Amino acid sequence: QTTYALHAGLEVHAGATAARAGMPGKHRDEVPEPGLPLLVVPSGNLGNLTAALLAKRMGAPIGRVLAAVNRNDVFAQFLASGKFRPQLAVATPSNAMDVGHPSNAERVRALYDGDMDALRRDVAVESISDQETLDTMRRVYLEHGLFVCPHTAVGLAALQRYRERTGDAAP
Repeated sequence: QTTYALHAGLEVHAGATAARAGMPGKHRDEVPEPGLPLLVVPSGNLGNLTAALLAKRMGAPIGRVLAAVNRNDVFAQFLASGKFRPQLAVATPSNAMDVGHPSNAERVRALYDGDMDALRRDVAVESISDQETLDTMRRVYLEHGLFVCPHTAVGLAALQRYRERTGDAAP
């Protein structure tokens, strides 16, 4: 999983840099250097999130990591309050993410030595409802002719909300 995060960071960063480099001279100067990419990680047990943070620590070109969670939002509550409060999982369309006691939460906390401010600088989280998940699946199909699974839909909806909320335009 860490290798996937490293590869994604390298691909997106290299692609954004190459696109800027390929622009005609005067236009290239009008486009800022690409920042580090935002990595969106649909998250349940937080294994892929942990891997992404490890890749970032190892020097992968990754900016913030966006943890996209469904209504099993223990991690979102943890990031907001600093208190880890497991709960019973509830069934959602993105069932592989239906985790009420993510076992990798302790690994994430340990990576930051409990420094919640540092964790919040590196990680954002968006919690997506069942209806938003289904609406995103429908919208992607209608707009692009693509079927996406519920887990991908959670990631896409989280990205859209995060960008609207923050204005972050990182690749």
